[in-house]
Amino acid sequence: LTKLQHLGSRTDALTHEVVQLGRDAAYKSAAVLLGGHSLRHEAVAGLAQPGSSAKLYGMYILRNRERYDFYTHQHHKAPDTVSDLLFKGSLLGRSRASYLGSITVNPEAQRTDAYQRNRSLLLSPQARVNSSPQLEILANEVRCSHGSTVSNIGEDELFYMQTRGVDEEHCRKLLVSGFLAEVVDVIPMAALRDYAYNYIAEHLL
Repeated sequence: LTKLQHLGSRTDALTHEVVQLGRDAAYKSAAVLLGGHSLRHEAVAGLAQPGSSAKLYGMYILRNRERYDFYTHQHHKAPDTVSDLLFKGSLLGRSRASYLGSITVNPEAQRTDAYQRNRSLLLSPQARVNSSPQLEILANEVRCSHGSTVSNIGEDELFYMQTRGVDEEHCRKLLVSGFLAEVVDVIPMAALRDYAYNYIAEHLL
């Protein structure tokens, strides 16, 4: 499932995707969210049978006073299941983002392998992010981890690129593009990948 959403600055939206996976089923989704006044995006994957796997990706860019709220849930209900989640975003202006993500492992879901990451890049001193990844593990033979980072563009990286003759504005665009590329590059359709990269080049910074 690939979704690119580019809404007007006065638009509010709720998107909700839910998948229940059977034996040996594999699911991969990528959501690219580029516009809208207030947005809530929910992604829930239920790994209901042995051998099922899910990969969930999200990329978002917020500007001005936009507000995005994200909720994700990786629910491991059976043994020998795998899930991986990566959400990345960049924020400008006075935009706000919040992320609440959970991994649940049922008692019978032994040998679960689950990972969850939310990473945000602040491009304005007024932008704000709240990130809350959570684990609920009820089995004892599992490998589960999560991570959350909120950072600015590193001055060392900027300085290094400028010493190679790259002007500061182009440096920042390259660094942001590289930061978001990990999600954009998983989009299977070339036209949508190009759309996302063009938006980054034209609207960021």
